[in-house]
Amino acid sequence: MAEKENNAAQCVGTTRIIPSESAFHPVADIFPAMSDTEFRELVEDIREHGQREPVWILDDGRVIDGKHRVKACVELGRSVDARVYHGDEASVEAFVVSLNLKRRHLNESQRASVASRLANLKKGGDRRSEIFKGSIDLLKSQSDAAELMGVSVPSVKRAVAVQRDGTPELIAAVDAGQVSVSAAAEVATLPEDEQREVVAAGPDAVKNAAKAVREGKRPHVANNSGNMEWYTPPEIIERARLVMGVIDCDPASTAQANEIIRADCFYTIEDDGLTKPWNGCVWLNPPYGQPEIAQFAEAVVAKNAAREFDQACVLVNNATETNWFQSMLRDCTAVCFLKGRVKFIDCDGNATGAPLQGQALLYFGDDASVLQEHFGDLGVVMS
Repeated sequence: MAEKENNAAQCVGTTRIIPSESAFHPVADIFPAMSDTEFRELVEDIREHGQREPVWILDDGRVIDGKHRVKACVELGRSVDARVYHGDEASVEAFVVSLNLKRRHLNESQRASVASRLANLKKGGDRRSEIFKGSIDLLKSQSDAAELMGVSVPSVKRAVAVQRDGTPELIAAVDAGQVSVSAAAEVATLPEDEQREVVAAGPDAVKNAAKAVREGKRPHVANNSGNMEWYTPPEIIERARLVMGVIDCDPASTAQANEIIRADCFYTIEDDGLTKPWNGCVWLNPPYGQPEIAQFAEAVVAKNAAREFDQACVLVNNATETNWFQSMLRDCTAVCFLKGRVKFIDCDGNATGAPLQGQALLYFGDDASVLQEHFGDLGVVMS
């Protein structure tokens, strides 16, 4: 490793480049990406203090380390401080690994995920580009990648299976250090909709689903507060009650959930709340898996247009990229994008069901100010 670093040490000083998001070597993508929150913090830090650490580039200008710094500079419209790596092409991977292992604290599953990407460069690299000519045979095999990252070959094989068969949400859970690669490899054998539903239910649900798969059983997944094992924290429910004055109806619930929600009328999964009338002031935390989430979103929009209910508070993942979320967002009176992630509770009251993404509380009613009054301290409210 030291020899690889000495190759790069031939560089004297820094240079400035005009940032381009397309100028990235494949090795720049092998380590986990920053979360949105971490990236926003990086942008603000560079805005306030400037770029603290140069990125590393090849002679041809392609970035091998510092992708997020480049993207932040693109957003800020500034040039990038860079150092040119003068080592040979075959040592690029080891050099980038050495840089990142020094400044990142990765668990074994995260390192296995990185190793799987290293090994995949051999298959996924663009053989037509000059960067791979003469060096394709030197790119890492799974065993080489495992040794470089300090993990076992079986761990790398499991990580390769997750990269190949897992949904982006499952891969992100491993990259974030929230889910083990062994559990993720089991869950990756499920259909994509089931994978997403398991991941949305939280790390414990992934672990339980993996165990069920190993035992040859079909995993039982429930990731929402409204209709199976996961329940909305009481403080969120009470704030929603203050917004609307009362909760008359919960279309996706259980008898146990209703002990906290205290709706006059609630529908279980057996009742099929999608087919029932929603009256008065509605609380809704629908199932987060497909197709149920889209079906409940469609029902909210249709019933609101028909004035079937007076007010509604709907708690869902802030999936702004989806059609179902966009349809409710266009129709709601106000929305609160909650800070952090809601820690859903299990039937014993333990807060163990935190999804990987944040949540939004959408309000349908006549007075947008009530959402700001009762949820403004929990996140940004927009109307």
